Amino acid sequence: MSNREHASIDIAVGENKTSNGIPDTETKPNPDSAAMPNGTSSDARAPLDPGSICSVLTIHKKFDKMLQQLVELPVDESPSDAKQKQLEHALVVKHILKKKTGDIETTKLQINSPHILSALRKVVKYFPEEPSLFDKKLKIQSPYPILYHHWDELDELRNTADGEERMHLDLLMEFLEREIGEDRNQACKMVENGFISFCLLWTIFKPGTLVLHEEHGHQQVFRFEGATYGKNAKTSEKYLRLQLIYTDFDGTSFERATKTADVCQSELKQPSAITSLSYFPLQYRANAEGLLERLEERGKRFLQIGGVQLQRYDGVMLAIPEKDVSQTSTSVCKSHMCSAD
Repeated sequence: MSNREHASIDIAVGENKTSNGIPDTETKPNPDSAAMPNGTSSDARAPLDPGSICSVLTIHKKFDKMLQQLVELPVDESPSDAKQKQLEHALVVKHILKKKTGDIETTKLQINSPHILSALRKVVKYFPEEPSLFDKKLKIQSPYPILYHHWDELDELRNTADGEERMHLDLLMEFLEREIGEDRNQACKMVENGFISFCLLWTIFKPGTLVLHEEHGHQQVFRFEGATYGKNAKTSEKYLRLQLIYTDFDGTSFERATKTADVCQSELKQPSAITSLSYFPLQYRANAEGLLERLEERGKRFLQIGGVQLQRYDGVMLAIPEKDVSQTSTSVCKSHMCSAD
């Protein structure tokens, strides 16, 4: 096997192939060789270190003819042997196929390479969806947001690496270019002009980013944690659900609170201005620094009047009818917030 290659295994068939479709010439155990006391043959090779083979192993996992059981292993290979072989490759891609059509339903990536994991430890500073220290292996699902949002940092690290580290990072960047490079180019072109499409909406939300929401003329800023695409069971409307955190006050103490907010596809029937969305990263708003300073001052005023105090207010009051409140609590496209203004 070469230092860097792309291997493929059709799990349901059990045939090992190279990227050119040629059957793998991996040496099979000789049935006539002497057996060891533990039942293994004497010429069986010793397992390699995890991620030491600089290659991408692609696996297709599909259901059997009864559409019930997911076929994962060739009939002539034990689960432990198959798992060990997968662990030896730097990258393992698993395509989960649909039951009836055989089309790809989901794609998962397992990173075993110690060089790639080491690079992630260096460049990833905040990613709540992956709180691990990247010390053993990492499993992520397409479109691989943790890799997408650190593309430039990984590429820069690759350019300064050498030896095996350079080979493994080359393998990763080639994989990313092949899998999501086109989406990245489209997203970058739209964002440069202040626009984004619904299918690429996830690309502008990087964990740790400040997200702005405005309602009834009042702004509120959240910190973005993660996102998932979904569909409303009743209306069939698609949305991107944002996981957000903010500071809340329960009348006694301040504490961190969480909330979810949906950006619906109806907001982006075609590529739309980022700042027209109900929730969008603060960095895209004009004079974002000035707005953030005003919100900080508002927060300081809120701290001053916290607790039990006697205050007098003479001015306009916003009243939300009860029916609107109930609609807000059940809608996937709206959320309710209170402002300290």
